[in-house]
Amino acid sequence: METLLLGPTRLPPTLYRIHYANAKTTFNSTEGFVASDAIALPLMDLDSLRLALISHASWAHVPSPFISMFADERHARNWALARGDLSARMMVIDTARLPARQVLHAVDAYQTLSIKVPAIARNGHEYLCVNRIPATAVIREIGFGELENARELGE
Repeated sequence: METLLLGPTRLPPTLYRIHYANAKTTFNSTEGFVASDAIALPLMDLDSLRLALISHASWAHVPSPFISMFADERHARNWALARGDLSARMMVIDTARLPARQVLHAVDAYQTLSIKVPAIARNGHEYLCVNRIPATAVIREIGFGELENARELGE
């Protein structure tokens, strides 16, 4: 499992988290993002990781230790707007401020662990942070209206 966990030097400099009012992952400006089902990483074996990833990729709407982020800003923005949820906002994450070795590249993890996932989950843009993203890693928050304006301007 250690080979799947990426340090900051193996991550894009910026990732994008879409957050909305009814998300299972919680957010506040003090703690940052907290996953709905925290796990002890050193204690998690590959079978447990595999089951957690299968549940996450199937959108089973059960508690998850993973907090999804996108590497592609346009993909993240379009995903937020497609939901049509006015509470949606895009949080810009500075990956240098993420906890060391607590991020997985979703597609690599699915392939390494031989997990079959829907095509939408194989886009290569998704990264998964385990347990939490500290508030200090959130460097910008973009509201729904600003996301709509950026789309209209073709940004």
